[in-house]
Amino acid sequence: MRCWFGGRVGTCTAVLAGAVIAAVVFSSVWAQPAAAPPPETLLPANAAVYLGFDGSNAHWESFKKTAAYEALYESGLADVGMKVVGWALARGGPQAEVIGAAVRSVLDNGLSVAFTAGEPGSQPAPWAAVVAHRNAALREPVAAMLKSAAQGAFDFQVVERSGRSILLGTHRANPALTIGLWTEGPHLVLVGGFNAVESGLKVATGAAPNITSDGLWAKVRQQRGFEVTTACWLNLETLAKQFGPMPLPLPPRPNSGAPVTVADVLRALRVDNVRSITTAMGYKGKAIWTETTIDVPGEKRGLLALLGERPLSESDFPPLPAGASSLLVSRLDWSRGASEVLEIVRSVAGIASPDGEQQFERQLRSLNDALQFDLKTELFGALGDVTAFYGDPNAGLFGLGIGLAISVRNAQTLRQTVDVITQHIAQAGGPNLVVDTSKRRGRMVTSLQFTGTPFTVAYTVDSDWFVLGLSPQAVEAFLLRKDGKLPRWEMSEEVRQAVLEVPQGYSAISISDPRPTIQAMIGMAPFLINVVRAALATPNNLRGAPVPPRAPAVELPISPADIPPAELVTRPLFANVSVRTVSEDGIRWVSRTSLPAIPLLPSVGGGGSVAAVGVLTALLLPAVQQARQAARRTASKNNLKQLGLAMHNFHEVYRHFPQGTVPNAQLPPHKRLSWVVPMLPFLDRARLFEQIDRNAAWDAPANQRFARMGIEPLWNPGMPDSTRFTRDGFATTHYVGIAGVGKDAATLPVGHKRAGVFGYDRKLRIRDVLDGTSNTIAITEASKVGPWAQGGPVTIRALTTKPYINGA
Repeated sequence: MRCWFGGRVGTCTAVLAGAVIAAVVFSSVWAQPAAAPPPETLLPANAAVYLGFDGSNAHWESFKKTAAYEALYESGLADVGMKVVGWALARGGPQAEVIGAAVRSVLDNGLSVAFTAGEPGSQPAPWAAVVAHRNAALREPVAAMLKSAAQGAFDFQVVERSGRSILLGTHRANPALTIGLWTEGPHLVLVGGFNAVESGLKVATGAAPNITSDGLWAKVRQQRGFEVTTACWLNLETLAKQFGPMPLPLPPRPNSGAPVTVADVLRALRVDNVRSITTAMGYKGKAIWTETTIDVPGEKRGLLALLGERPLSESDFPPLPAGASSLLVSRLDWSRGASEVLEIVRSVAGIASPDGEQQFERQLRSLNDALQFDLKTELFGALGDVTAFYGDPNAGLFGLGIGLAISVRNAQTLRQTVDVITQHIAQAGGPNLVVDTSKRRGRMVTSLQFTGTPFTVAYTVDSDWFVLGLSPQAVEAFLLRKDGKLPRWEMSEEVRQAVLEVPQGYSAISISDPRPTIQAMIGMAPFLINVVRAALATPNNLRGAPVPPRAPAVELPISPADIPPAELVTRPLFANVSVRTVSEDGIRWVSRTSLPAIPLLPSVGGGGSVAAVGVLTALLLPAVQQARQAARRTASKNNLKQLGLAMHNFHEVYRHFPQGTVPNAQLPPHKRLSWVVPMLPFLDRARLFEQIDRNAAWDAPANQRFARMGIEPLWNPGMPDSTRFTRDGFATTHYVGIAGVGKDAATLPVGHKRAGVFGYDRKLRIRDVLDGTSNTIAITEASKVGPWAQGGPVTIRALTTKPYINGA
């Protein structure tokens, strides 16, 4: 929070920042007790959700053997990124440094989180535990943040329980809802939920089982042939057992009269046989290895039925572009998937109303009649079970081409259906849509282009493939590859060797090469840095108004010379490979990547890995964002200075600061005009001031037109534009006056020790400000906004929740 008249608040925050940084520096001392309990022994059994991150320190030696370490750290690219992060934190002020120090320590040492719905067979009593590994030193900063975030909803006290000093927070309205914070050896433990402190202590003392007794623990933490660094799960079976019998506020079933339960909805969604979703990630030699499993024994139903089971071979691939460096080819059973989706909708409709299934059938028939084809049989039933998404570097602007190819089961039926769909689109698009059909390579290629847009969508239905691209040329190139007149993609020896390391018999495969994207973006980085530096040389706010010359210059912490050569970064990298296998026991994804990537999500346009874009974006985007934020902060500070100067000028004329509301004994404070109104002449709005009826309510018919007029100095450029007007169209203010401390602060008399600068009927003079105007908050930014013309608590606020800043 930035304030005019400010001074003391920043000192307190700086002290807090120093405490956190010191705690992190000495955390290694705290982390050396003789008997350090494993973090998992502090997490509850029967956990529905679990996330365990071991921290970088625990696996640093293994990470140093990976291609990612060589590419990011040995090249110096990570050092450049850390410079940007450190610069961003420094510019964010002491509070950002507090958060940054805590985050760094957690990333180094690890974090574990578990959520449980309560004891099996009992009423749900959800609670969660968070363990910050070897971060006991962060107790005081975290305690301060907890109290601030609680916003007065909890009563906090320090209690002694089971030999532990615990910060206990009890919800005022529901005492069973508790928060607890304590240290367990070198670890920091935070629990929250129903009877969370009591339950958490039982786990910590061994009186209740911990998460290692769960069956999923061995599954995600067992020896897998790679070093696990992060594991997580979602135990749907546990949630279903706890919440399944719970009735829902829906009409009872028509035949039995029984209530509709959560279990009924799960059956309708056809996910009642899904037991769990687990993920384990870590290092395997030079690769980052990830395994994700959906435990769903037996028949795959619902949306999972879309995932085909038949193994893929390279001969099943469509003719992909020879230069494609990212692709996803998958068995997708569109016909069965459509049937399952329709069955889900039918079942849900049956739950929602007694005749829901009959209504659904009627609506489906009406939809098919309106479409002039049958969705299930003539669209999805005509498609095959091989689908490919791929980046086409030869199509699209700057190589940003995307292609989609789906195998065809019945070409004639699909052509007729797609032609009907095109007619519907053409009718809906009207004159703004241009539809063009031409014969290319013996097939009809249709193009759709909306006027005023640079992109064209084109498609064709071949005898074997439905093809969609962003240009007619991309579709024609596909046909040329199919006819053998252009080279097609073939698996390189490097990729082939990588594929041999992942499970065979896969029904989907994703291949993406991060090197082209890394190379291109590092090549662009020096240019982009110079662009940002040039923009920062003459800072301006988002509305184009120049920032005063006295505004501090914003300088980037890096220069083009800091960027390492692209070849140095890309040399150790290799293609990322992810595969999906479907078995009787479930569905499994395995990924082998050189940089962290999202499984089964290839990047577009031959760009390589999603992570490649992320790494470079993380390098440059913070600089641009910080430049924007700096400009916004400067503009907001200027607004506060302008308001402060207007207050002093008002004082020069009237010998006191403006009252919190325009005096009017006939109106309550919230109906009066606000302190902004008498300030208008000193904000260059004298004409507006003269037109306002100061004897009427702020929203009286005579004043409504003026209350809808925006006043630029009252708008913080850092706030979204959507906050500048209320839903009723009244212009807002992002700055409010401070009434003092306590809910009655606005009504206190001058001289009261809790009275602030603004009161509903209080006239304050400079000599009444005993601490001095440079040490007293008068006007501040606010996140909760309201009409600038309205008096009362909308435009003046009392500090009611310690530590007051961010507690008003």
